Amino acid sequence: MSEGVDRMEKKIKILTGLLAISLVLNLYSILRLGKIENMLSYSNHDHRMMEMFKNDIHGLYRKIDEIKQESKWIASKEFKPNEGASSPEEIHLELDVSFKELEEDAKVLLLYRAIAEGEGWTELSANKVGRNLFTAPLILSPEEEYEYQLVAEGSTVKVEEINRIPVAYYRPTPLTISGAGGSHSNNRWHQFQVSFSQNTPVLFNFYRVKDVKARIYFGDKFTTFKLEKRNIGHRYEWSLEMVPEDLDGEITAVILEIQYADGSLEEENFTAEVLEMKANMLR
Repeated sequence: MSEGVDRMEKKIKILTGLLAISLVLNLYSILRLGKIENMLSYSNHDHRMMEMFKNDIHGLYRKIDEIKQESKWIASKEFKPNEGASSPEEIHLELDVSFKELEEDAKVLLLYRAIAEGEGWTELSANKVGRNLFTAPLILSPEEEYEYQLVAEGSTVKVEEINRIPVAYYRPTPLTISGAGGSHSNNRWHQFQVSFSQNTPVLFNFYRVKDVKARIYFGDKFTTFKLEKRNIGHRYEWSLEMVPEDLDGEITAVILEIQYADGSLEEENFTAEVLEMKANMLR
């Protein structure tokens, strides 16, 4: 009988131990589950906070944009060439300005200067030509780069930020590549052609391209080619055409010699653009 009780007590102890272990494991699982739920809750809370923060940022950007729009007191600006008064050495422009709103007796000033000088503004009073419409003349040198600023003086003073005058208004209109083509086999060229044109409007007739030559370098040596001028609808195009005997060596540089209608000469390096086009055609 005592042996049976002992065996029973041992079984009870074993079962009690197993139950205790099971309870501990279940409690641990419950605690872990609670932590995970808390983490998920915190995660969801953080996500909501992040969304609120993002909405606040977007709202702030909208407010900043509204303030910027309200502060824009200039409706439009346009530089116009005065070809009759201009020469290759001295470019005359007119700046037309339209204001959103302006005091009736406000005085509008145009300030401009060569950037290299860093000081010494030329100050001009703009002429009123209509309701909130003003115009002012500028005289520029192609050798310089310029910046300008508009000021309106009334019961309050409004000052525009300093802006650059685009060089396209007072320098020759550059040539750009307008097309290319060719034929080849086994990495050997049979013919290669590349065309150039003044794609942007030419503001002054003396800045129109008159003649173009190309120096094509093969290492230290070069050959000069005269480009063929062709009328392509509303613009002219200058074409460089090379045949097999012109393409025996590896081209290392392409330099254009550009002569303008006023007789001035400029050189432009098109090596990177031409070599990239040739490489793309071989792929």
